[in-house]
Amino acid sequence: MKTDRTDTEVLQYGRNQRRKENLFSRHLLPLI
Repeated sequence: MKTDRTDTEVLQYGRNQRRKENLFSRHLLPLI
């Protein structure tokens, strides 16, 4: 269904954003 696909896309987007934030914090914390 359309809603299911959009839901999975939103979940994947959120997961990618979280991964990016984790990478950012991991790389920036040692620099600060």
